[in-house]
Amino acid sequence: MAPSNYHITINGITAECEPEETVLTVARRLGIEIPTLCFLEGKKQMESCGVCMVAVEGHSSFMPACASKVVDGMKVQTDSPELRQVRKTALELLFSDHLGDCLAPCERACPAHIDIPGFIREIKAGHPERALALIQESIALTGVLGRVCPKFCERVCRRAEVDEPIPICSLKRFPADHDLGLEDPCKLEPKPSTGKRVAIVGGGIVGLTAAYYLGLEGHACTLYESRSRLGGALDHIIPEFRLPRDVLSFEISRVVELGIQVEYGVELGKNLQLDSLRDDYDAVLLAMGATQESFPELKGIENAESGLTLLREVSEGKVEKIEGSALVLGNGPAAMDTSRTLRRLGADPVTLVMTPSIDSSLFFKTWIPDGIAEGVQVLDQSLEMELEKNAPGSVICKFVREGDRGQVEANRAYLASGVTVDLDFLESLGLETGAQGVKIDRKTMATNLEKVFAAGNIAMAGRYAIQGSAAGRQAALSIHAFLTEGDNHSEETIDIRLPNLSDEERKILFAGIVPAKENGSPKASTN
Repeated sequence: MAPSNYHITINGITAECEPEETVLTVARRLGIEIPTLCFLEGKKQMESCGVCMVAVEGHSSFMPACASKVVDGMKVQTDSPELRQVRKTALELLFSDHLGDCLAPCERACPAHIDIPGFIREIKAGHPERALALIQESIALTGVLGRVCPKFCERVCRRAEVDEPIPICSLKRFPADHDLGLEDPCKLEPKPSTGKRVAIVGGGIVGLTAAYYLGLEGHACTLYESRSRLGGALDHIIPEFRLPRDVLSFEISRVVELGIQVEYGVELGKNLQLDSLRDDYDAVLLAMGATQESFPELKGIENAESGLTLLREVSEGKVEKIEGSALVLGNGPAAMDTSRTLRRLGADPVTLVMTPSIDSSLFFKTWIPDGIAEGVQVLDQSLEMELEKNAPGSVICKFVREGDRGQVEANRAYLASGVTVDLDFLESLGLETGAQGVKIDRKTMATNLEKVFAAGNIAMAGRYAIQGSAAGRQAALSIHAFLTEGDNHSEETIDIRLPNLSDEERKILFAGIVPAKENGSPKASTN
């Protein structure tokens, strides 16, 4: 070390030092450890954490070692009971609103990884516009998903360990509805044009979400939709009583207003060719969804009508009334939508017979109470079933339920099935396929064809709109990276979780939290 005119003493040890050095740098050279959190070698020091405080002789207050330049003759003390208390207080302040996880359990459970704690804090602070902006960093159709989301987040809400989950989905809907009611709703301005063009085939939630985020980045997007309206299943499957069309139309218009071009009545493989899109655009996203109904192996299935067809016809105004009794067979949201629609059309009674399912518990918790409230009779845990034509205008469903055999009769039966993709069609386009559809890189959504990406049900099974939204955003991020950096990559998330706690640790963690029923707070409505 070059000769220096400065000498300082730290904990009784004298050292030579350069005029521009900090107390922390000299202490480390002497082997004296001073705790830090915000310090990073080579970066400007922010003096923000308060953990590296030291005592300097002649100064009445403690000083941050990371930002305090040495002074010739300085005498420094790095450890004392007072300093330990100051550092402890600094840590307590830092952790006062820390969640214990890099991602809160609710945020981790959300397919879109919305910053749930963040937007709830903004709502609490009276800033719905900030809450909306934060939510829209992760999902484009906030008001839509505030109504039709299956609430994965609420199943793992830590508040449930005290009394009941926070109504996160309803809170997510609130800032969107607030914006909808404004004379001058929030409008986002896209970045300057990049000169890049993207073709998006499919105007459902996957395509709309991808168009939203790509449009904000300044890419020119064209949506190709086979029907006469955008929205996909949001528009022609989910009933209006669950998703008002004015809300859907408003949020679709916000996407289109980013400069998105829309071509209606075009269908890939008919009047739209993939090779032409690859020639004309810098990137192509396939987001058509799964278009074929998949029916379970069920004896007498020919005696059932399609629940999805009924929902489509109702949305198009083709069916306005249904008389008599009805059966619905299924185990997903479409089954309950079909059942509730039948009740509203006049069918009575309506019985939903749950078909065997590996995981129907989520569906039960989310939608079953709504159906029961409207008069739908629900028979769950049906392990086996078959349909028989009893007489003209009469169908019998025989089932085995928890070891007992039973049957229920109705004038008509509907099968609310799932959907699947046409693998033969996809392969005819030159796409590699797997069991679930187009074979893609799960991180980047890239297919085997250059410049072609795929997202949503066409590539990965997922029955919920929030999953489609997450897939659309992930595809947009990957396409943006491809267009600007020449490579595909996905977001890397650091996720350190709070470990399992003992009963005693839980008592400490939740100390001071008063259950809602004891503090006088009304129970939140989720309607």
